[in-house]
Amino acid sequence: MPLANHIMGTRFDLEVCRHFHPHEWSPAWLAEGLRLTRTLTLDGAGALDAILDAVESGASDASCRDLVLELSAGLRTTEHTVREGCRDLGTEIAVRLGRGRPLTDMGDRVATPLQTSRAAVQAVAS
Repeated sequence: MPLANHIMGTRFDLEVCRHFHPHEWSPAWLAEGLRLTRTLTLDGAGALDAILDAVESGASDASCRDLVLELSAGLRTTEHTVREGCRDLGTEIAVRLGRGRPLTDMGDRVATPLQTSRAAVQAVAS
């Protein structure tokens, strides 16, 4: 599952818990969710800044390739850290509530047999 969707699932889990289970809510969870989002955002923005700096400075193709390899490794490390942090946070919430599964965990497996496919809905609408 794409990491942006993973973070959105985590943030949704947080808001659902805060709204429906205020007696179990921990403000530290929101702080951690924001920290994870910020970590991913700043890492990506930093990589884009480095690429722009290289391009604007007229860096050679070889040095641009090296930069991309270096940045890619760092970005993958950050992505792994953020993904694990989201999973840990979702698990902590589920354990505290004692039921359910975090959307963070379920990923794109949230469709149910009760849902109608988009094609079927469009056919009926036509």
